[in-house]
Amino acid sequence: MFADTLPIITVGAVDYFGFTSRFSQGGDLLTVSAAGENIRCASVVTDTTVEMTGTSFAAPAVAGLAAYLLSVEKYQTELTGNGEASQLPYNMKSLIRSLAYIRTGGTEPSIFNGVDWLDPNPCWYNSMLPKRQACCKFY
Repeated sequence: MFADTLPIITVGAVDYFGFTSRFSQGGDLLTVSAAGENIRCASVVTDTTVEMTGTSFAAPAVAGLAAYLLSVEKYQTELTGNGEASQLPYNMKSLIRSLAYIRTGGTEPSIFNGVDWLDPNPCWYNSMLPKRQACCKFY
């Protein structure tokens, strides 16, 4: 297929532990995966929150990361290369791939926001939890 030759970022969904979600594609056709199960969202029916599942929740997380990376000065040269805008999509895809990792026990290279709902202090490593990124610090 054209997964590596086109500047398209294809996103799959993983569960909290990094395993490919039952409803998501995995493998070589994906650029990266992101959390797509039990995502806390505002309810459209009540003034509470609900948990929802789907790749529709994973893709915006990756799009948000791409937008963030565009604003970080450290990555400007890597993303724009020699100043040619046509290379930006390819370079973004490559950068996002390089930032992804497989969670302990997981199956797909994934990006995570670094916040762990089990850890009251998410910016410090907690040895009781599976290995994962504690905080995203791209600066």
